[in-house]
Amino acid sequence: MSEAEKPHLIFAKHFGSLRPVNEPARDALAAMKDGTQIRVRITRMTANQRRRGYYWLMIALAARVMKDQTNEPWDAELLHYEVKKALKLGREMHTPSGRIVFKPASTSDRAMDESERARWVDRVGNALATWLGMPVEDFMQEARDIERLEQGDHHG
Repeated sequence: MSEAEKPHLIFAKHFGSLRPVNEPARDALAAMKDGTQIRVRITRMTANQRRRGYYWLMIALAARVMKDQTNEPWDAELLHYEVKKALKLGREMHTPSGRIVFKPASTSDRAMDESERARWVDRVGNALATWLGMPVEDFMQEARDIERLEQGDHHG
């Protein structure tokens, strides 16, 4: 997965410090040793980036549920690839012997404008809900509830 496709690490200013808002940001901080210095580029969130963050939240949620239900090593990166493959976001290529290889397209901010990302997030939500055997409304609501909690809105 390219750097442009990886989930954004989202932080919020809180009492003069940056506080991780999403799971990838929390995971990145947990993996760092105390005193580690990092370079940060501060940009404001656009609607497209917020939707992209929601996409990764749905993928991570579905991967956790699938891992719990199947005892298989599902993770967000694998599920990201499988969703692209299942929904044909990319193209099939053929080796000279006839083997089919899937080359996924990018989901980076540069590759998808807001309307494309909105459609993609809806398609993915429907696919994941189906794979998990639950109504899409319930899956999307669970993801929205987690998103609200991650962003510090505990009032629902």
